[in-house]
Amino acid sequence: MTFCSKSTIYTSKGNLSRTVFIPSAKRNTQNFNANTATPITPVRRVKDDQRKKQDAIQKRLELHKKKQEFLKSQIEHQKVILDKLSKCKNEKEKEFLKQTIQTLTEKISTIQSDVKKDSLELKTLLKTANTQTLLTKTEAERELLDAEMDLYNKQHTGDDTGTAELLSRVNELKKKAKALGLLDNLSHSPVIGTPPRHVNSRYSSRTNSTFSHHSVDHRPKKLLISGSTNKEGLMKHFMLFGSIEKVEETSVGLIVTYSTRLEAENAYIHGSKFGDIVLSVTWFHDPQLTSVQNLDHNNDSDLKQVTSPVPEGDDEEEEDEEEDSEARSWRR
Repeated sequence: MTFCSKSTIYTSKGNLSRTVFIPSAKRNTQNFNANTATPITPVRRVKDDQRKKQDAIQKRLELHKKKQEFLKSQIEHQKVILDKLSKCKNEKEKEFLKQTIQTLTEKISTIQSDVKKDSLELKTLLKTANTQTLLTKTEAERELLDAEMDLYNKQHTGDDTGTAELLSRVNELKKKAKALGLLDNLSHSPVIGTPPRHVNSRYSSRTNSTFSHHSVDHRPKKLLISGSTNKEGLMKHFMLFGSIEKVEETSVGLIVTYSTRLEAENAYIHGSKFGDIVLSVTWFHDPQLTSVQNLDHNNDSDLKQVTSPVPEGDDEEEEDEEEDSEARSWRR
């Protein structure tokens, strides 16, 4: 008599166990693993390709070094036999040593040819690898600049078609450029906040009001750039340092407005080198912004006048007048 329960078979003589193979369960597991596998990003693919090329070159270099060491040992062995031959007096032994030297000479010649061939191949391989790395960086930089230029044109012409896809491509290219060491991390802090400045506590308790003040970063974000008439080239060059909000062409040069002060400072410090040309990069101070700063200063002065403390004597006189007026009203 036999009883079956999943993967175990029970018999009257004892207990036998077996492993049940279910093909459908294996297929489901394989499908699940395939669906949940982490996709390989372009950045990771670039890094993997570079690492594989570097590993292959390293192995070739190690093999080339071993061949050189073997060649050196064969030459040393040949010198030893030549020394023996010069001291040997037995003709039979001399003949044997001569044959050995001839064999070693042919072998050394073959190894020397291989080493020379490997040296030329390795030089070409290293040069190609360096060129490919340079081309990869150049292509990544060019693609990023082109994508950012297209996005900039769409945003400033009001064309929303394909903007989301283009923005996603720009972000992906930025990650790729960062992996290649073309971009640096930039932190943004466009607004400088200050703690709220309250008015006099006595005055605020009488009026149930408080004032708060925030200082906006009015430092210039505009740069005046001169020294080259290549507007498109200048745009691509200065977009490397941050997000550009606006570009104005004037008689004295280009006025470039960045999104943040930090990006403008980065362009001001590192943007003067444009190929073989040294550009003139200076801060551009907007007259309208200067008037706004003066207005903020005047508002601060008015606020100080409003928030000046009220003399205690005046409060007491006002309270006495209120009590007198109440007493007169009761008499009436």
